[in-house]
Amino acid sequence: MRLTNRPAHWWGGAAGYEIYVPSFADGNSDGMGDLLGVVDRLDYLGWLGIDIIWLTPFYVSPLVDHGYDVADHCRIDPRFGDTEVFDALVDKAHRLDARTRFPCSVALLRTGSTRSHACSR
Repeated sequence: MRLTNRPAHWWGGAAGYEIYVPSFADGNSDGMGDLLGVVDRLDYLGWLGIDIIWLTPFYVSPLVDHGYDVADHCRIDPRFGDTEVFDALVDKAHRLDARTRFPCSVALLRTGSTRSHACSR
């Protein structure tokens, strides 16, 4: 027996929102969007009823291909923040009952890596 009106799959009736990190919100006032800016705006996205947050790449990259040319898919680019801010973003998104998704599969394909990573939680 199901206790909610949501479809059997969590994503069946979900509303998603893609965030292009460099231009979404500037949290540290350096003129470029960053993860802190995303954290600062999560309450608004929750108010909108967003269920899935898709972040464009924020890994270390030369930014020739808007971040999809990942140089190191295990490190957050300091221009966008650090692991502490990233953890705060994921924790706050989960408190708002939103799921977070990151473009790991795209980044791994473009870097030629065959390693598997759990990039969303």
